[in-house]
Amino acid sequence: MNLLPLKIYSVFIAFLLCGAGAYLFFKWQEIAERMVEEKHHREKHDIVTTQDLLIRFQRIAQYKKSNDPNELKLAIIEGDILIEELLRLQGLQGDTLGTLLSEATLRGLGGVDRFWNFHRLRNVLVHDSSYALGVHQGQSALMMLEEGLRSWKVA
Repeated sequence: MNLLPLKIYSVFIAFLLCGAGAYLFFKWQEIAERMVEEKHHREKHDIVTTQDLLIRFQRIAQYKKSNDPNELKLAIIEGDILIEELLRLQGLQGDTLGTLLSEATLRGLGGVDRFWNFHRLRNVLVHDSSYALGVHQGQSALMMLEEGLRSWKVA
């Protein structure tokens, strides 16, 4: 029996498999590099600056004169998110705003007491559905947020 044709086919198939493997390897590297580039691009654009926070606060501050408790609630929730981003921008680390505020308190950063009071009110609004926010209370909370941000030179 002549095995020469079988050897030729085997070598040919081996070359094809090596070629296909090399092609897939280089394609995979290209895809991995593109994913890393996209991640860095996203991270670069996701960075929040003090200017971004100021613009967002100006939108929130428009609700200080609102007489609608629902608008004030939303502004307070947005303000709470703004505080968290501000603390993260300052390099503080933690999983929740409460841990970030604790860290800020330990570091002796100014205005943190206002942020704590604001955050406590936000927690009541979010976790107690029966709580009725008064218009004056909501407006006062937004003023407290503004004072805290001023002490951090954001507002």
